[in-house]
This record gives sequence, C-alpha cells and structure tokens, in this order.
Amino acid sequence: MSLNKAQKQAVLLPHNEHALIIAGAGTGKTKTLIARIVELTKYYKTSEIIGLTFTNKAATEMKERLEKEGVEGVFLGTFHSFALKLIKEDLEGFNFKKVRVIDEKEFFTIIKRLCIENNIEIKNGVVETIASFITYNKEKGLRSNNIPYKGIGIKRNLEMYGKYEKYCIENSVLDFGELLIKLKERLELDVEYLAILRDKYKTYLVDEFQDTNPIQYSLLKLLIGEKGSIFAVGDDSQSIYGFRGAVVKNIFDFKDICKTENLVKLEQNYRSTKNIVNLSNDFIKTSKERIEKELWTSNKEGSLINVKKCFNENEEASFVVEQIENLLKYNRGLKFKDIAVIYRGNAQSTKIEQELMLRKIPFKVSGGIGFFEKMEIKTLIACANLLCNINDGEAFSTVVVKLYEDLKLNKKTLENWIIEAEQEKIPFSQLILDRKSYKYPEFKKLFNYLKLGMEEFKYSNMREAFEVFLTNIGFFRWLEEKRKDNVEIFLKQITKYEESGGNSFSNYMFKLNHNMIKENNSVNLMTIHASKGLEFKCVFLIGVEDGVLPSLQSEDVEEERRLFYVGLTRAKEILYLTYAQNRFNGYEFVSYPPSYFLADLPIKYLNFVDKGSNISFNELKNQNAENKEEEVSLNKKFEVEDFYQFIPATENKKEKVKEIVSDFKSGEKVRINGVKSEIISINFNEFNEVLLTVKQKDSKLKTFNVNYCQIKR
Repeated sequence: MSLNKAQKQAVLLPHNEHALIIAGAGTGKTKTLIARIVELTKYYKTSEIIGLTFTNKAATEMKERLEKEGVEGVFLGTFHSFALKLIKEDLEGFNFKKVRVIDEKEFFTIIKRLCIENNIEIKNGVVETIASFITYNKEKGLRSNNIPYKGIGIKRNLEMYGKYEKYCIENSVLDFGELLIKLKERLELDVEYLAILRDKYKTYLVDEFQDTNPIQYSLLKLLIGEKGSIFAVGDDSQSIYGFRGAVVKNIFDFKDICKTENLVKLEQNYRSTKNIVNLSNDFIKTSKERIEKELWTSNKEGSLINVKKCFNENEEASFVVEQIENLLKYNRGLKFKDIAVIYRGNAQSTKIEQELMLRKIPFKVSGGIGFFEKMEIKTLIACANLLCNINDGEAFSTVVVKLYEDLKLNKKTLENWIIEAEQEKIPFSQLILDRKSYKYPEFKKLFNYLKLGMEEFKYSNMREAFEVFLTNIGFFRWLEEKRKDNVEIFLKQITKYEESGGNSFSNYMFKLNHNMIKENNSVNLMTIHASKGLEFKCVFLIGVEDGVLPSLQSEDVEEERRLFYVGLTRAKEILYLTYAQNRFNGYEFVSYPPSYFLADLPIKYLNFVDKGSNISFNELKNQNAENKEEEVSLNKKFEVEDFYQFIPATENKKEKVKEIVSDFKSGEKVRINGVKSEIISINFNEFNEVLLTVKQKDSKLKTFNVNYCQIKR
C-alpha cells in the first residue's frame, strides 16, 4: 500500500499507545486507517481489534478494503452496532430474555402513542420536542431520574421520558441511545464484565473522532482501562454535528492525553486544486479554537472561486442551473453526477429543483425530502401518469389509496391486482372495469374521468385540462391547504413547458419520469451536513447569507464556521459561492446581508461573476473589519440546560445573563444579524431569556431573542 511520509508515520506509531491523527479534508484518512489495522495484526489477533465508525456505509467500505489486504475478523461498525453485539452476546447479563432494536420512525411512533394515552395534544411539534429531549439526554448518558433540571418548562418532558423508559423495559425494546446507556451502566457496575472486555479487546480505532458525544467518549475510556489504546482519526475543523450531541472538546481533551510524538497531522490534500485548498486553509484559520495545521497540495492551481450576488432565490436558481448547462457544454468529460449543489437547510433545494425540472436536467436529492418525494407531488404525478396511461397499475394504486380512502383498499391488495392482470395477460384497465368495478362502482367513474380528461386536452391548454381532471377525481378536495404551494409549483412547470413550445402532455410526463429515474447520472442536491465525506468536481454552495449560513437557528457560530469550511472542501476543481439579497424564509421575504464568512476569504482567490458582487463584497470586508475591533457574541445559549427553548432558565442563570449584557446601554448602536440597530431596552421573556428591543433603519421597533440572533458591536 502506497503511503506518504505522514501517513506512514501514523501507521507505524507504537501499537500499544494512544495516538491522534489530525486528518485534514481530502488527505487520505481511510487509507491510513486501513494500513494501521494491517500493521496492528502484527501485534494482535484480528478479534482483539475494534474499528468504530459513524456510519454503516463507512464501515462497509473499510471492510471491503481490508478484505483486499487479506485481513478478516476485525470488528468494524458504529458505536451502536458494537454495543448491540455485546448485548446480544450476553442477554442474561444485561437482564434481557430477548431484545429488539427500534429505528427512529418507531421511536417517534411510540412517543406519539404515549402522548395520546396521557392526554397530551400532539400538535405544534410536541412529539418532536419530547423526542429531542429524550435523545439529547441519552447522548449525555442521563436517565429521567437523574436529570438535574428543575422547573415547570420541562415537567412534561421529564414525565414522558420516564413513561417511555417504562414502555421500553416492559416491551424489551432498545433505541439507539439506549444501546450505549445500557452498555455504559453495566461497565460501571459490573467490574468482572469490564475486566473480561478489557482482556478480550486490546485496541480501538475511531474514525471521525471529532463527532463523538459524551457517552461515546466515556465508553471508550472505560473499555481501554490502563492497558488498552485508542488510535483516533479526526479533524476538529470538520466537527459539525453539535446538534446531534457531538462535542468537539473531546478531540482537544484526547490530544492532551496523547504523547506529543503520537500526534500526527495529515496535511497533503489529494482532492482539490491549489486555489481551493489555499482559500479553505486561510478561512478556517479564523476559528477561535483549532489544532494548527497547514494543508497543501501538489494538484494544479485551478480556476478561481466564483462569487455571485443574486437578487433573490429565483435568480440564484436560474444562475446555478445556467452555469451547470454551460459547464456540461464546454467541459468535455464532466457529467451531471460530478456536480453538487449544497446548502445549509433542506428548504433551499426547492427553487433549484424547480429550475432543473424546467430545463429537463436530471437530479437527485440526498437527505431530507426532495420535491418529488413530497406526498402531494407523488400523488399528483400518479394522477398525471394514469391520465397518460390508463393501464399504469402503480399510478392507479397511488390514486386509489390517496383519493379514494373510503374504499379502504391497501397497497397489498392493489399490487395483487397488478399481478393478476399480468398473469391473465390482459390490460390492467380491463381487469378493473370487467372484474372489480361491480364491487367498486367508483372505478367506472374514475375511468370515465380519464377518458374525458384526455379529450379536454383538445380544447384547453395543458394546465387547464389537467386541472379539470384533478378537480373531477377529487384531488383538490383531498389536498391539504398547506400543501397547495408545492402543487402550484408543479402546475406552473407545465405552463412553462407549453410556453416553450411543448405540445404533448404525455411527452412532458415521459421526460419528467425519465429524468426522475436517471439516478446514476444526476446533479446532486444535498445539505452541507449530508455532503460530509463526499467530493465532487464542481460544487455550488448557495445561500451564503448572514442568517442562512451562519444560520439564525444555530447556537454555535464556530460550528457554523466549520460547516462553511466543510462546504468549501467538497469541491475538487470548480467552486461557486452564491448569495441572495432577498429570500423567502417560509413565512415572509427577508433581506439578508451577505454572510460575514465571505469577509474572511482571501480576495486573491476569488472571481466576482459581476461588478455587483464585488461592490457588495468590498463593503462587507470593510464592515467586517469594523466589527472585529470590538465584538460581543450572544448567539449561544448561556447554559447547556437551555438547549431547548422549552426549558426555562433559573434565577441564577438570569443573573448571569444580566452580567453579560449589563454593559449594553439604551441608545447604543449594534448590529443584529448584520443590520444596524439602536438598543431601546433590555428585557426578559417568560423563560428568562434575554430580549433586546431595538430600532432599525425602517424606524420600526423590533424585539430579538439573543439566543436566536447574532449581535455585534
């Protein structure tokens, strides 16, 4: 296996000592891990080596690569799968006769059921709040009876946590968090069992160490004892999962217990061009706390990083897709799958999806729910497909299950009908009309509407004809009010298709369906979080605005900074950064200033797509310089216990907050979310959170909760 000097140094470190490998983006950490495992087999049996990853996908990839090196028998998996392995090997020791692990979906279902049983209204995100409360505390290793919080705000959450624990015990079920708590509790209480595991497993390799949470780190320290060793690989600059309980402090703490000579930095980047590597390097140096490293590459210099200012998200989407078309046209060898559009939040993909759909460019959305995966759109497409082909059994099934709920037909029954038609070698529509409609007369009406629907296209434009059909079959009656916006987006695309010269609804649907299934060569749409660990020849990082990236909802600006860095480092050759002056936030159109992260990018690596981008950027540079003279950041919650807004602060916290903001004065000028503001008053809400009432340039008084905004002098 070919290794560079630093990789080889890491692999050959003493086998029985702790080691920390700081692996920058694109520096070949997986290859180093594989080589280290191969090296460890000289000192340990493969059954004594444990490799811990954060995804099953990563574990599978490592297993395959190890097999190619002729190594088998090493455990490779997530912390949770390792805990499950230990529990299953000794059910009796863990006080189980049998055990079943539930996934996230079932976890939410149980919470919902318990809420109903306890007369708690399941609206306004109550189920999600309780579930988050339970998960958050489990990641800290806390049970319902040892959570140190007091106050009315969490009484309900604590009670439901207790009831959930009781349900799990009575039904012998474990969620992912419970796997780790069960293991930790036994290791702390059962000295004999702990000694057995310490003797059985000698060394642990941990991938993505910066993403460990408190209970995972506690488990590692318990398992290694005084003789075991940890080979940790990670990058503090890529710690972006604080919202899941990850604690970047773990990697700093582990660094302190490693010998200086056992800290190795992988700094040669094999992924990106010099310009992208240098830009990313200089940006992440602005972090307040980091382990020093200097990434470099022998790759070509590459093109400058493009910066584009847009008026709104519509212009942004149009620009991005236009650039994609140009790139495919003029870059020989570049394919759709080589391109990614990444963003801070799932909602940002909608406009991009619409524009790609309009221009007939195949795409897929990773993580979140893509436009075409939304229930109303899937049902709408089924209606359209059935209108184009009355023998489409799959479309018929979806339409009947969703729009004809009173018939109480399930997917399984309808699938059997499809099989029946295939076995009888008759058209599906014939089966329905000849054999099923006597019991379900509604089907005759449906097929009559289908016939009338196709006739309507002769007399009306495509959208009108389709809407008449949808009205007849009851689609709009079924459609919930909140889902109408997405349907309107779909219908507008039909109008645009017709205005651009399209004259066949069937042809439109054929192309749409064709684009939807071209998974192997599609433009990739995903959040920055979902892009972690991936790389693309061309990346569009959109929505680089103050309030979007960094997000107003984030409690940790430094994690937002690392998130931006991760976005930058996904690109191999071409990188675009876009920001919009106006963006719809789900409730209203908001004017966001450019992200102040842009001001920390060295201008020599940037290409401003138009003059407007340059002017705005220079203003931001000046503004950022002023802000850095004196900066007070209040965007973090003041205590860990305040992680959820439903948990009220105690009087002590209130006093602490008062101390932090006491030097603010009425009439003082500050910037809130980048907007110049004048402080009018400082108050507290019912949860004892700090509220600043300010006057902004529109002269209107506005009140901001300091836990959800960025404040700078």
